[in-house]
Amino acid sequence: MKKLPWFFTGILLFPPSLVIIPSPSMPFPRLMLYILLFVTLFKEKNWIKQFKQFPFKVPLIILFFLLLCVGLFDERLTLFLQLYRPVTYFLENFFIVFLTFYYVKNINDGLYVFDFIVKLFLLFAIYGMLNYVTRNNEYSAYIASLYGTHDFANDNMITGIKRFRVSSFAWHAIYYGYLVITVLLLETFMFTSLRLPKAKKVFYIIIGVALLINLFLLNSRTPILSLVVGAFIYITFAIKFTKKIAIVFFTIVIGAGAIFFIPKAQDVMMNTINIFTGRGNVKEDGSSMSMRQAQLRASEREFMKNPISGNGFEYITEGLGYSSEEKDRKSNKDLQGFESYYFKLLIEQGILGMVGNLILFVALIVWLVKQYLKVSTFGRKVIVFTSAATAAFLVFIFGTGDMGTFNVFMALLGICIRLVMLNDQRKVIYYSTVTREVLEPADSIGLSSQSI
Repeated sequence: MKKLPWFFTGILLFPPSLVIIPSPSMPFPRLMLYILLFVTLFKEKNWIKQFKQFPFKVPLIILFFLLLCVGLFDERLTLFLQLYRPVTYFLENFFIVFLTFYYVKNINDGLYVFDFIVKLFLLFAIYGMLNYVTRNNEYSAYIASLYGTHDFANDNMITGIKRFRVSSFAWHAIYYGYLVITVLLLETFMFTSLRLPKAKKVFYIIIGVALLINLFLLNSRTPILSLVVGAFIYITFAIKFTKKIAIVFFTIVIGAGAIFFIPKAQDVMMNTINIFTGRGNVKEDGSSMSMRQAQLRASEREFMKNPISGNGFEYITEGLGYSSEEKDRKSNKDLQGFESYYFKLLIEQGILGMVGNLILFVALIVWLVKQYLKVSTFGRKVIVFTSAATAAFLVFIFGTGDMGTFNVFMALLGICIRLVMLNDQRKVIYYSTVTREVLEPADSIGLSSQSI
């Protein structure tokens, strides 16, 4: 279980600009994934047995073969790349869900990792506010200069007309937005599901407030919308009425304070709806409905070239010549980007990729619904949190693209799946090393001796 905190530290704290091996490109987060994969497959003895018990092994296998077909039908590539690209894409975006599932042996393991991530994001929140003060991301600039790679964080700090946004330790401000809203949902789950000591409650509140401030400072609308969707699901189905009132009141107070004290915060909130109304000016306010309609039309044209298997992995950059950097862009000037995971699926993976993704997420939803009546009260809160985090994730990737968020989401999802499986209505009493309190979810495997 100790491997997971190290893994999350590696993929969260270190940006892709930290390239360990230049060819084939091996950024540090990718290296952490392959180290965990190697250790699991070659050092762990019972991973095959555990994979047979994994509830989503069939959807994962189906998705893998569909992605493999996308690669094999790509006539642009050599046979090696036809195999290499779908395999690495699957491992880096989807198989991680099993790896984190495997390393959680009991409930305390999962709670320990969740608590570790929440604590880690106090550093993110502090450094995000320093970004705002200094108007620079020294950490990202230093790594980029040290390894001779691209400094995406600073390049994306100011967009449009004076649209400044923080990125903290993340490689991109919008990607950081996803991390912030995910940890806010995770913290809400921990705060409302466990009887935390008073000192830890205060600590969690401090982190929550700091992350909400960062949410406004990163100046992006899709993360706010994603948080609203996820929080609505969790508050509606997992929290008692009295706590609902307290959370709504707390959110209103923090939101009002942010609008009053943080410049442009009101504009960010008021312009969030522009993603769907088309009122926003692309250069000033970012994406609008008119811009996305243009992207959709372009995606549909490319989709029709090869609707079954798509045009292949990396086709948007290699085939269309699109780059997020205008100076490097060779695509039609009207193509301002493909800011939705749906556009990426249409162009690169076609019907095969869309069906594979659909099978996986539908299987997840069906499984969560079936498990809801089989688990303890704590287990139901895990299920609602998983549903809320999944909904927020889907809103984010379809609203602004995946941006490398799959590895984080899938890693957390694997832990949630294990926690659901460890709970049933027997309500076995055990002592939580996370909360120092007696809780009632079942723990059918055993208790961790680790403490926080």
